[in-house]
Amino acid sequence: MGVLHCLYVYNRHGTCLYYEEWNREHHGSETQYDDEMLMFGLVFSMRELTKQMSPTEVTSFNTFNSAVFKVHDFQTATGLRFILCSDHAVEDLTKHLLYIYKNIYVEYVSKNPLSALAVMPPPRKKKAPPTNPMTQGAITCELFRTQLNRYLTSCGLL
Repeated sequence: MGVLHCLYVYNRHGTCLYYEEWNREHHGSETQYDDEMLMFGLVFSMRELTKQMSPTEVTSFNTFNSAVFKVHDFQTATGLRFILCSDHAVEDLTKHLLYIYKNIYVEYVSKNPLSALAVMPPPRKKKAPPTNPMTQGAITCELFRTQLNRYLTSCGLL
């Protein structure tokens, strides 16, 4: 079926922790980093615009639709953000993002003692060089990737 294009997982600071691509034909940015920053900026801006324009107090923003694609956003209480990009005709995928968070991310990343996200880094010395923020805390667990793809395939989204 091939309705999903890509998945982003961001921490609360806007750092992309995970990116996977499936059926994406066109890349607008020159680098993956630029693409990650553009997507985070788009979703962050849409969420803020929704808050400002709503006559009631709206705290959620679930989807953004264009003529060719749809962006699905799920944010956890701790600030993790899961973003799926799909074909424009796909229904709201928030329930799938919630499942990915609760049953795949929590099980294979949060509860994994060997995960870079679960291990606290040692305290930095005063003259230690700064670490690269792009490699800090990235989700590298192969089981996460495998279970994610298995789940999305079983739902008919890949």
